[in-house]
Amino acid sequence: MKSSFFRGFFKKTVDSIVKQLEELFAEDVVKDVKTILLVGDLSENWFVVEALKKNFEDKEVFVPKEGRLSAVKGAYFFSKIPEVISRRPSQYTYGFQSWPEFIPGHHLEGKKVKINGSVRCRDVFLKVVRKGENVMPGYTKAEILKIPNDEGCLKCCLFFTEMENTDFIDEPRCKLLGVLRLPLSSINDEASCEIRSSLRFGETELEFEVMDVSSGVQHKAIFDLYEH
Repeated sequence: MKSSFFRGFFKKTVDSIVKQLEELFAEDVVKDVKTILLVGDLSENWFVVEALKKNFEDKEVFVPKEGRLSAVKGAYFFSKIPEVISRRPSQYTYGFQSWPEFIPGHHLEGKKVKINGSVRCRDVFLKVVRKGENVMPGYTKAEILKIPNDEGCLKCCLFFTEMENTDFIDEPRCKLLGVLRLPLSSINDEASCEIRSSLRFGETELEFEVMDVSSGVQHKAIFDLYEH
């Protein structure tokens, strides 16, 4: 079997790894990183090591001993001693759908809507946790929002994206993670209502909670951090 033919089996995987790292190193959070540490099943694959050394000449590519076993060892330590991993960078940017008052010259004209006599900007992505931000179990972020009533209820939406900066929820790569609704029977019947939207990070779960500030009524949903 020719070397070039055998190398072809790994080309798609290697190219994908290189592309993903190029996008990662373009972000401000990691642009100054000088060392690439290889772990996992492909950490000792020469085609991977060779491609990384060729494409990232300004960085040191380091292959630790038994790096391929890191995932297994990490899973074992995490199951026995969860606190060994105190904090980790968020994989995504999380935010709520927001309807702020429309500001001419600041907001896009196409996003201007009139709701019950109030002029607002629709589909605004209110960032709560940014991609790369360090979080730890118990880490909580909250925002107080005024959300328009929607057909007899408050519709509270949580979005996420792989992008560090996103202005609107309908931008590419921005996805809906969950929706919570507070029925009007439990809150004031007004054009808009004030609620507290919060995110709480657990070991492997993300808790999304909304609470009506005036009545204290709460609704929550829980998502797996590694499935979306």
